[in-house]
Amino acid sequence: MRKSLYIGILCVMPLSAFSQKDTLPKYTTQYIEIKEAVLDETGNLPAIDGVRIYGGKKSAFISPEKLNIDLSSNNSRQLFGRIPGIMVWESDGSGIQTGIATRGLSPNRSWEFNMRQNGYDIASDVFGYPEAYYTPPADAVKRIEVLRGASSLQYGPQFGGMINYVFDSAPATDGSETKIRQTFGSYGLFNNFISTGLRKNKFSFYSFYHRRSSDGWRENSAYHTQTGFISVGYDFNEKVKVKAEYTHSDMLSQQPGGLTDTQFQQNAQQSFRARNWMSIPWNMMNVQLDIKTSEKFQLEIKTFGLLATRGSVGFLDAPITTADNVLTTTNDYAVRRVDSDSYQNIGTELRGKYVFSLFGNEQTLAFGARAYQAKTFRHQKGNGTTGFDFNMELDSLGYKVNYVFGTKNYALFAEQAMYVGKRLLLVPGVRFEQITATGSGTVNYNSGVIPLQERTVSKVLAGMGAEFHLNDDNEIYANASQAFRPMTFSELTPAATTDVVDPNLKDSESLNIDFGVRGAWKNYVHYDASVYQINIQDRIGTYTESSIRHVTNIGSSLSKGVEVYVELNVLNNFKQGKFGSVQPFTSIAYNEATYTSWNDPTIVAGSSSDRTNKTVENAPRRIQRYGLTYKLKGFSATYQLNKVSEAFADATNSIAPSADAKSGLIPAYQVSDLSFAFSGKENYSLQMGVNNLFNESYFTRRAGGYPGPGLLPANGRTIYFTFGIKI
Repeated sequence: MRKSLYIGILCVMPLSAFSQKDTLPKYTTQYIEIKEAVLDETGNLPAIDGVRIYGGKKSAFISPEKLNIDLSSNNSRQLFGRIPGIMVWESDGSGIQTGIATRGLSPNRSWEFNMRQNGYDIASDVFGYPEAYYTPPADAVKRIEVLRGASSLQYGPQFGGMINYVFDSAPATDGSETKIRQTFGSYGLFNNFISTGLRKNKFSFYSFYHRRSSDGWRENSAYHTQTGFISVGYDFNEKVKVKAEYTHSDMLSQQPGGLTDTQFQQNAQQSFRARNWMSIPWNMMNVQLDIKTSEKFQLEIKTFGLLATRGSVGFLDAPITTADNVLTTTNDYAVRRVDSDSYQNIGTELRGKYVFSLFGNEQTLAFGARAYQAKTFRHQKGNGTTGFDFNMELDSLGYKVNYVFGTKNYALFAEQAMYVGKRLLLVPGVRFEQITATGSGTVNYNSGVIPLQERTVSKVLAGMGAEFHLNDDNEIYANASQAFRPMTFSELTPAATTDVVDPNLKDSESLNIDFGVRGAWKNYVHYDASVYQINIQDRIGTYTESSIRHVTNIGSSLSKGVEVYVELNVLNNFKQGKFGSVQPFTSIAYNEATYTSWNDPTIVAGSSSDRTNKTVENAPRRIQRYGLTYKLKGFSATYQLNKVSEAFADATNSIAPSADAKSGLIPAYQVSDLSFAFSGKENYSLQMGVNNLFNESYFTRRAGGYPGPGLLPANGRTIYFTFGIKI
């Protein structure tokens, strides 16, 4: 089907490699006939999207509801299967917390990414403690936007880039819509999702409620999670719109702990920790004001906040080789450790776009400012109960460790989409970032006082992106962008009064470089192939000398590799799709991440403990995902194969597993998923699937501490059935 669109200001966008709906091949204002995209499950973000510039960057989007995958359990290897190089820690079978990374970075609670929901932060503290304990339910997500390292100029200094979960919204025109999805599955899985959207004149409303519970694939891994969301909007006119959102999520999860390698080989489902629990209530608010005075000037102002806690209780300190048994001295179990964090964040981001004429083309300037403040109240090592249930009660001594951390952040940025002629787009950009971090507290009840530590860093980051259009359907892109990682709370404040933090400690810095080609050949082939390099300097680490723990800049690393995505569309244009369509895809990445230097004075250069020239931990060289989808009318079937090469769990690249399973090789593995779906004409849908079809026994992580310690198995075979209806 073809349709006429008046391009207006959007004509400055170059062609998106995969989605022709959002972008156009010409830069001059005119009427252009474009063909609707056949594949809209995934693709590249447009060069200009509202007040944001994505031109010249390595970008992608995913539409989960349009993929035939398991949404009920937030299955990350399926959700991100079409994004080359996404490394997934599959150590949390509940899907409550996502651990992903790219290009040799750490997947720990996705902290190398700037994690966002509807464009605002969701992590506990973006700089001091950037772990994302909350993950939006996939049932509610309309679109996931993924940007690699070059996003640092618009979103913050993170090495990995930005991930933004975009929820569904109210209908585009007056009316209402309700969606219900129920899932039942193995090991007591029950997933319930219901959403309602309404639009009436200038008023819009959208809300959803999500609940999921399961006994868990492993012993002692039961969980319950629920999330509620509400969004209310009002359009004063075409120029001024306002929207307010509130999200509440809470979960209670039993943590089965780790295993030794021998225990894993005997029975990967067993657990030797029955008394470990985690609870995470999460509250987020956002108010957004959109102002569009003309086609040439637009503002977006977000004011957002977070109130949340993290509570854990369990037999947490002992290695997995120490049994959690009844003590002969007390005739009872050992007292459990209790930890608690509270997070209080508030921030405002202003983003704007200004369009002007230069060199005979319309040029776009994107600019913005950010003010952010966060506080974290950390309480650790309290003596709890000897019981089995979730209980945060303490003895009379209270918490042994008490900290108060703070962050203040101010930032300014600007990027210019500069069109030179009809084919070349240049995107220079700059960001100014100022971060002040503070920390103080006690490490031994009311003694062991750590005085107030305060550190302010101001940096200017610069970058340049470019696109050159070979023709209307294919382009070459490149970018180079600076990023940095500010010191986290654990690095700012010593763990003991005897610790020494280097007074000249620097933030880790990186240079991210991408070069690639992307595009399409008619409606048959869509592709994106690129090479990259990330050079990280002044990595922060520790060493111990004469019983003194030193925190300092200890090394550097280099990651380089290739990322390729290819998707084909076969049969769709043969006899008008009479035989359906076959859509195979390939998502492969090769990554070589090594330490280029390691400056530990206690280590002899060239010894087995020297990290220089060794592979970065948790960085497999090859991540390969292959998929095939067949569609005929309302029926579809999807098969996906994930192949991941071996990785090292520690930076010394030890191969033999340690007795406590904290170090050693993480073997290569491959896992298959199969799903079927049918959508009826009466707005109902049926889906069933098998995750880990061949019941592969594998693991992706060895944990040094929580939620282990030890080897953490991934889920074996599970089955699910989903029924959905749209009213």
